Amino acid sequence: MSENTLPEREELTSALLYELHRFIFASTDTIGRFTASMNMNDKDGEAVLHIWRAELTGSPLSPTELAGILRVSKPAVTYLTERLLEAGYITRQPDPADRRRTVLRISELGGQVGHNFSAPMDHGLGLLFRDRSDEELATFTSMLHQLVDALSTSHPESATDDH
Repeated sequence: MSENTLPEREELTSALLYELHRFIFASTDTIGRFTASMNMNDKDGEAVLHIWRAELTGSPLSPTELAGILRVSKPAVTYLTERLLEAGYITRQPDPADRRRTVLRISELGGQVGHNFSAPMDHGLGLLFRDRSDEELATFTSMLHQLVDALSTSHPESATDDH
């Protein structure tokens, strides 16, 4: 990299970091508005989204794992999961790999909530991406994966494995 491009690169990097912060704040706001529209508190909505994500990756969460992700105590996650069970958003089942352990799974209603959350975003982002080349989409996907990895390790005391 030549000295002539260093100020331009710093400016571009600064602009990218600014946009990344905007993205994080917009994501948090979107989740908050959505959970409020479902008459859920933020932690309940966050829990449904984490349980749904775990379900999609084929690694359902135990209540203890959910407590760690949400950074709440085990008794607090017990109350939270009871609310979600009573509302019909999740189910609790024995872990097929270890019958002594239970896992939290998304229910049909919870899956519909997840779909209602993601469908508008999927549509809007689909419109945004439709005019991009395959190469641009592949580059963006790779960079986004790297950004998530970097964010997941930027605060080690609070990192979770979200891949």
